[in-house]
Amino acid sequence: LTDANDVVKETIDPINETGTGEYTRTAAEISAGVIPTAYEREPGDRRRYATLADAVAVSASHPLTIYGSEAITAAVTLPAGADIRGFNSPLITLTTNGVHAFNATSVATITIRGIRFKGSSASTVPLTGYGGYAAANTGLVTLTSCTDVRVEDCEFDTFYNGLTAQNCDRLWLNRNRVVTFTYHGILASLSTQFQIDHNIVTDCAQAGAVVSWYPYCVAPPWI
Repeated sequence: LTDANDVVKETIDPINETGTGEYTRTAAEISAGVIPTAYEREPGDRRRYATLADAVAVSASHPLTIYGSEAITAAVTLPAGADIRGFNSPLITLTTNGVHAFNATSVATITIRGIRFKGSSASTVPLTGYGGYAAANTGLVTLTSCTDVRVEDCEFDTFYNGLTAQNCDRLWLNRNRVVTFTYHGILASLSTQFQIDHNIVTDCAQAGAVVSWYPYCVAPPWI
């Protein structure tokens, strides 16, 4: 902004266009019905939003960075294109037995990196199933019939299953750690074209560590 003599009086950030130290509500936030509660934070900063669900709802348009640990009471559904990263490995804790953290069904391009997830019970069968699959298959993060999925550098602790990706195509599950689970550490049933590599799976109470059932479960040449 300039005065009548073209002397600059104030410079406005082209993104932070209010000129008051606040970022205006974006088109993606308006479309999703999300109303920020901390306008001084940039879109995509978890601290901008009242709830994790609100932050995730716009994570396709505004890649989400989670800075601090928090507890949630209900699972959060991921939209197509969700891009969620943790800064310094934040912990998402579930407070109700049988309730998982994230789920997505029949969507494309999901990225989750650098987040720790912890349930409240390893022995309780999950409460919800997806895509016609048994609830007993549900993990702390559950992806069903999705394509182009990356879950990397995460930790899954104290749940019936750790990480579930059922009937997914083009799947990367790498460098994750799964501890204190009852049934499957990593379940990739019916998935195709996948890379499952350098994961650490320990403290299994009942069944297998990594399971993938499909006639053509081979690492494809595009990896």
